[in-house]
Formats: sequence, C-alpha cells, structure tokens
Amino acid sequence: SGPPKTSRSRRSVDAGDGIAGNAEIELFTAVAQHTDAATPAVAETSEPVVEVEERSTFQIAVERMSGRGPAAHQVWLPPLEVPATLDQLMPDLVADPQLGLVSPGWRAAGSLVVPLGIVDVPLEQRRENLVVALGGAAGHVAIVGGPLSGKSTVARTLLTAVALTRTPLEVQFYVLDFGGGTFTGLQRHPHVAGLATRTEEEAVRRTVAEIEQIIDAREQFFRQHAIDSIDTYR
Repeated sequence: SGPPKTSRSRRSVDAGDGIAGNAEIELFTAVAQHTDAATPAVAETSEPVVEVEERSTFQIAVERMSGRGPAAHQVWLPPLEVPATLDQLMPDLVADPQLGLVSPGWRAAGSLVVPLGIVDVPLEQRRENLVVALGGAAGHVAIVGGPLSGKSTVARTLLTAVALTRTPLEVQFYVLDFGGGTFTGLQRHPHVAGLATRTEEEAVRRTVAEIEQIIDAREQFFRQHAIDSIDTYR
C-alpha cells in the first residue's frame, strides 16, 4: 500500500464537474417525428344548418292580408297604347238583311252621330268615346294636323263609321284624295259614289261637276216641295 493519490483524483472530479476546455456549445433543435403508419383521417360530423328567413311583423301581416277583401281603387287607368277599332266602339254590330252590317245603337243615336275613338280624361279618372254629330249646322268638318299626324286615318274612320250606321241610299261619299292615295282601298265601298286622286284631273272635274248637279237638283226639289231645311228633307 502506498500513499493516497489525492492529486489525480481531484483532477478527475474537476474535469467531470466543470466544463472542459475543448468543449463546443451546440443549438438544440426539436423536429416532429413522423411515423411510417398513416393515421386515418376522422371526418367531423356536424348537424345540418337550417336557414330561417327573417321577416318583420309588417311583412307577415301583409302576406296574411294579401288577396282578402275588395281591391283598392285604381287611380290610373291602363295606357291607351293601341287605338280602338270600330268593332270595339260599336260592339252591337249585326248583319241586318235590309241594312247590311249596322250598329243599331249608333243608328238610333241621331242623324249622322258616330264615334271616332276614345278620349282619356285623367283628372276625372274616366274615358269616353270621341263622338261627332254631323247633322244640321254641324255638317262641316275640318281635320287639322301636321304631317303623319293621322288626318287621313280620321277621315277614313269617319267614312267607315258613318257607313256602319247608314245605308248607301242614305249616305254617299265623293272623295277627292289629294294625298298619298290612302282612300284607294275604299274605292269599291258601296257608300263611295266617286273617288279621284290628284293625278286624275279628268276624274276630279267629273266628280266636282256631279256634286254641283246634285246640289242644283236638290235645291229645285226643295222649292217644288216647300222643304225649308235638310233636316226636313231627311
């Protein structure tokens, strides 16, 4: 046995408890550890979402009252987009064996009283027929308007409307068409006694001469039978 080895043992302890002179400091990092076996995905189950419409008490009340009770008064009438036809203005048209196609109601309305269209009266919230009365002193008519304003349409409507209330023996028309020939389609109308356009100078002269003869013959007839007016003659 020898003396205790104190110095060597102390160096060993110091080296174990302290930091060696040649030691290096390394940064510690941690990463996820992946396993080979795939982990099955678990589907999340959720309850179905029910969408609820949010409505106010006013909306529910309007829905409950819809379709109940009398309808409200309409302030504005539907617009007059399509012109009325004569069969709409004269809904009582019938084929009479003696009078032909005639409107009994308008025939009984008076001497040469016919409708020409519909007039809208918005301030009074109503509509009424545009009626002309050509008897007596109202027998002269002047249609005034600009180009393409409907003057020829009014004239043709007037002719046809009168023809639907009177027979050819009661009313005859002599037409001098100095426009675009819009009356050509009425040339064979039973109530049209004569039709001449601006290019038919001879036909125009004959038509005017025939009208003058009718006036002269009528004046002579009035004198012979003591007729004082056209109303008495009719």
